[in-house]
Amino acid sequence: MNASVPSPAPAWRVAAWIALAKLLYLGIAIAALKAWNQPEQIPRFETRWPIEANPVFESHFATWDSAHYLLLATQGYADGVRSCAFYPLWPLLWRGVIALGAPPVWGGLVLANLLSTLGLAWVHRIVARRFDPSRAFWTVVLMGVHPGNLFLQFSYSESLFLVLLMALWSGLEERRWSTAAFGGLLLPLSRAIGVFSILPVAFWLLRHPAITPRWNTLVSRIRRRGKPLLVVEADPSRSGAHWLALLALPLVGWAAYLGLMHHWTGNPFEGFEAQKSWGRHSILNLVNVPKFLMEYLNPKYFHEFADSMLDRLCFLAVAYSIPALWRGQRDLIPWVYMLGILPAMSGSFTSYIRFAGMAFPVFLAWSSPPQSRSQRILRWAGLSVMAVLHLHLARNFVLGRWAG
Repeated sequence: MNASVPSPAPAWRVAAWIALAKLLYLGIAIAALKAWNQPEQIPRFETRWPIEANPVFESHFATWDSAHYLLLATQGYADGVRSCAFYPLWPLLWRGVIALGAPPVWGGLVLANLLSTLGLAWVHRIVARRFDPSRAFWTVVLMGVHPGNLFLQFSYSESLFLVLLMALWSGLEERRWSTAAFGGLLLPLSRAIGVFSILPVAFWLLRHPAITPRWNTLVSRIRRRGKPLLVVEADPSRSGAHWLALLALPLVGWAAYLGLMHHWTGNPFEGFEAQKSWGRHSILNLVNVPKFLMEYLNPKYFHEFADSMLDRLCFLAVAYSIPALWRGQRDLIPWVYMLGILPAMSGSFTSYIRFAGMAFPVFLAWSSPPQSRSQRILRWAGLSVMAVLHLHLARNFVLGRWAG
């Protein structure tokens, strides 16, 4: 580490500050709801909490996907249930907390915030080691304020997904196979997009000494201004068959998901059948580029379940970060493709703002030190806009309106 670069703060101190911010956030939300509590105004969703009963105060924290996860955590998966569209790792953890005696809603809320505190502190640690503490601070701030990341405060799978994502990234960055394997194996059990973690792993392995020569031979004719464009250098620290085995682990995790669904419902593809009832997400959308372009150009509402202008603006912000990453951190672009491009295509932008909140390289690109006064103004303006949108969507969520 360069002596001129300040040492990063201890991880426990970063986690403590994040936890304090979360306590303040949730304290204000609970106090506001206590003052203006009207649970009877929460829509009577088909899947709601309490199940088949009138809303209560806790229902403010169990709307939309939270109610589906609660159903799975308390009653499990079953044939013909729409909630089977949701992946099992988060409801299984939530079930464990409930089994220990925690109240269902509050137990999930505490677990989600503990996990997201760990995930954000892990983001800070990795970025501080790769760059500097200032860059790490701004990455975490921008990530926390992003409107799609309001779900890091509530009982959604985002908190768990972030921890597993950081396990995989940290394991690759710091050459720790077991940590990377933990993330790569479990990501497909937490969200559908997790199986595509095979893409950044494959990109990382291009510098494996057994793969580099073959890759360089393959791309040797791709040149720009007479210079090889995609040639890479071998990295001896990435040698060994155990690193190559990482490529198989996301597929093993996905196979485990299919096995669990078969055990619970009798149909390994029950989750895909349930997903059809929502009418948005499909693996076939990934190859239907004309449909993707038409969906992008056809917003109808500011922010609703489908056809949201806000989701499309969020995608534009993600795409805008790619040139900056290409100039400085090309190794992070496969992560953006996995976390920021594929979800937009597969789901026709539905819930995209929530998916984009996990695209950590985007926030890393935005955290670059401003080089002029206009760039500093732009950063603060962007932060202010995100904060306003975050509060608006958080209000929507606790009132049972669409937030993402």
